[in-house]
Amino acid sequence: MTNFNFGHASLFWEEILYAVETVDELSEQERSISLVSPWIRDLNLSSSNMSSDEWAEVLKMPGETFSNLSDVLLALSCMGFSITILTLDSEDKALPKQDRAHLAKEERFVKKLTNDSTGGNISVLKKFGIHNKLYCFPWSVLLGSVNMTHRGMLGNSESLNLISREDNQAEYLDCIINLNSLLNGSVDYDLGTVVRVDVSGNPNLDSGSLPSNMDYSGLDTIRQEEGRLFSMGIELPEKDGIEDRFLVQEERQRINRETAAFENELRQFILNYYKKYGQEVKSWAVSAFKNPAKHWHKLIHVSKSETLHQKAGAVIKSKKLRPTDIPGGRVPDWKNLSPDEAIMKGTTLGDLRVALLGIVSDGILPLEDFSGNDLADRGVIRLTGDLRNQKSSKEDSQYFWSKYFGAKDTAFDDIYWVRNALAHHDDISVERAWAATNSMNTIRRAIFKPWYKKHLGDTMP
Repeated sequence: MTNFNFGHASLFWEEILYAVETVDELSEQERSISLVSPWIRDLNLSSSNMSSDEWAEVLKMPGETFSNLSDVLLALSCMGFSITILTLDSEDKALPKQDRAHLAKEERFVKKLTNDSTGGNISVLKKFGIHNKLYCFPWSVLLGSVNMTHRGMLGNSESLNLISREDNQAEYLDCIINLNSLLNGSVDYDLGTVVRVDVSGNPNLDSGSLPSNMDYSGLDTIRQEEGRLFSMGIELPEKDGIEDRFLVQEERQRINRETAAFENELRQFILNYYKKYGQEVKSWAVSAFKNPAKHWHKLIHVSKSETLHQKAGAVIKSKKLRPTDIPGGRVPDWKNLSPDEAIMKGTTLGDLRVALLGIVSDGILPLEDFSGNDLADRGVIRLTGDLRNQKSSKEDSQYFWSKYFGAKDTAFDDIYWVRNALAHHDDISVERAWAATNSMNTIRRAIFKPWYKKHLGDTMP
């Protein structure tokens, strides 16, 4: 086994080239390439240091244009190679993709591979819990911490091991056995997905209240292909006359996935907001931290005695995590957490509301944290202006956020109630489930969508 801490892209492309050059030496069964990565991108061929013409010559396809990994994989398929890609299926990917560049890129990559008429030997699969990075070629296996993304392949902070079939056949075969274990239980990338319907043009339709037995074929004019969810979604019977019915187990599982997806989306939204506007909170400008955008979690108080960093640290410490509990094997240092670690691993849904807006009160939210920091001046005011697409005052901001995130009879309140009921294994009525589902869609339309429309970017690995 040989370890590499740089040059990952070169290794990756070299193994593809070697497979092409030795194709006549390979049996039909050996003409197989399997790529396992939680995050996948259609790598640009510039990372291979070869031009389109050079790839056309190697692949014996003169005149063809090659720009991305997908072009090469399709060509390999035509040469008789069987291509399998396995990636992560998770709540993080259960997000509307018309406003999520990282999800849209992944889906375009998959569609190009699976929709092309020459892609019959290519399958793209997904599976929950995948954090392995394993690239199996006819003559070697690459494994380590490198995602099949530009950041992963071109980064210097990752590690990649090369196991040669010719030098160490036993270890190579062990990797193939591991590959088959990973593929076991996976499903087709498109299996079980639903379509998020854009209802902005039809006030009589609500994407959260469409009955599961409805014929969606008539809605093609307002269907948004990039709005498809990876999760199963929440599918409930028609609402009339069944408000007193409670969710069965399968329905609970579906709404649990949907609320978990919403919670993860809210986490990402908060991180992006503070990364951009954390320095705008005037009360923090006089702190000991020179860059509040990087240290806001150590400045905002989520209770009278604790900052978000302190509370999240206590939560993470209590979990007694081991390296095997964490993808990548790095246990967070609970004494010195990054904002991502604090938000992602040390907060509840309720904490997220406080982290964003401060004290939760009946009626109009004060937009202050528990130490009296005025979050509206100027951070939340800037955020509100982005979402409303117009200049906003503190009063505007208070009204806007109280409408959606207030303590009682608001969209967040509906979601929070169901999330707590799921955590405590309480019964959930269909009426409550409908309210939570509609509320998640309301917040996505009013807050997440306008934010990502204004601040485009790939925020995931």
